[in-house]
Amino acid sequence: CPIPYASPTDGTSQWRCIHGIPVLPNKLKSEKEEEAVIDKRKEAIESNQDLRNIQFLFKEYEPYYWWFEIFQCFQRLMLTGGSVMFVEGSARQVVCGMLVALLSIHVNSICQPFIEGDDDVLALSAVWGIFFTLLGGLLLKLNLGAADGLDRANLDKLDLSTGVFLVVVNCMVIVIALGTVIFQFLKFKEGSRQASQRKQFASVELQQYPSVPDDNEHDYQLME
Repeated sequence: CPIPYASPTDGTSQWRCIHGIPVLPNKLKSEKEEEAVIDKRKEAIESNQDLRNIQFLFKEYEPYYWWFEIFQCFQRLMLTGGSVMFVEGSARQVVCGMLVALLSIHVNSICQPFIEGDDDVLALSAVWGIFFTLLGGLLLKLNLGAADGLDRANLDKLDLSTGVFLVVVNCMVIVIALGTVIFQFLKFKEGSRQASQRKQFASVELQQYPSVPDDNEHDYQLME
């Protein structure tokens, strides 16, 4: 390491290794170049037992965003342990979590770090779910209905509508996850069907048009 990767465009070294993991110091514009690095990374993982033990940290990310799991750990720590920096049970804790969620939404939207685009959509929807959950918690915490002078009946309706909103938001994340799984299954099934059709077509074509011996080879056999 570093293992060189020659770019087809300018012939320069485009990637290197960090502790044996092939990564990209610069984001490639060509999808073929990026796929080549991903394939090389798979080979490095298969040939190294140490990499196989930690592949869950970077395997699902694009080579340029091999570090993204570090950001994910920072996000989880700030959403859980980071709130202890504020008064327990205060609205500041909820606001802190909302700011972290907004930062994560912004970073995920710009980077889109996963190899599969469906994983980017699922990750972004999950963070949006966290943000709206915290927003609903903040509304319940501040009890804005009482500040607006609503009576008890309207306050109960407001709390009920907020609870229903939170349930719908979190169920939407589950629906998106199930939709992603179904879409991937259908895409895999369609790919398998097309591959089977191509194989059958090639077999039929081979039967209809068998290989014809070369004329030069036939003349050579007659001369012998």
